[in-house]
Amino acid sequence: MKSFLYNLNKTDVDIFFPKERIKKKIQIIKVLLEFIRFFLLVSNRSPIERNDIEIPYAELIIDKRSRIFFFSEKKYYTIHFPFSCSKQDDDSLEITYQGYRNIIPIESVIISKVMEILNDEQFNSVSALDFIEPIDKIESEIDYIWELLKGLLMFEDGYVRFDNDPEEYNRAKDKGGEHIHPENHIDVFYNNGNTFKLGLKGRLTPDEFIDYFDSETNCKYLKRFDEK
Repeated sequence: MKSFLYNLNKTDVDIFFPKERIKKKIQIIKVLLEFIRFFLLVSNRSPIERNDIEIPYAELIIDKRSRIFFFSEKKYYTIHFPFSCSKQDDDSLEITYQGYRNIIPIESVIISKVMEILNDEQFNSVSALDFIEPIDKIESEIDYIWELLKGLLMFEDGYVRFDNDPEEYNRAKDKGGEHIHPENHIDVFYNNGNTFKLGLKGRLTPDEFIDYFDSETNCKYLKRFDEK
């Protein structure tokens, strides 16, 4: 297992913890690409040692179930990292994506081109011909752009979020619904039609949150809020 840790500055927090919560797959893809941009391509983004961590920070864990974890004061969330990461002879890091036919290197130009497609209004068109136009245009420059974009649109992102939310909890408690919106809870999925909460007895530490996703450690168990 490889782990890379980065403290986040205000600009990073604005990107990875937007004011409006994540609700769409395209937002997940943009988070992935923005993370790779600073992880791989910005010269002053050196990984930090664990004893130098300060919230907010991000941790990339590379193993059989690779994930990125983002931590702020009251919110943590994690998504699957569908790329491979390897260290080169000059100690630089290379990020690649295993497509259907090609191993695709994730470099500055391809990040910019995918972001260009996602931000193009035609990408949201109800017409298939309009949808494909910006992709077709860029594919003439990068022949595997559709292979990468299709893979990112279809991959299972595994989004899970932890919230410490005393404000909403107190509002719910005042209405007699303290177990409808627990102060500390896990949100699974992000789409309104799928998302659900799991209440927690107390606040999680970042390490406890990461441990939830470690298949080599003991499982956590659920029980009813009124059980002792």
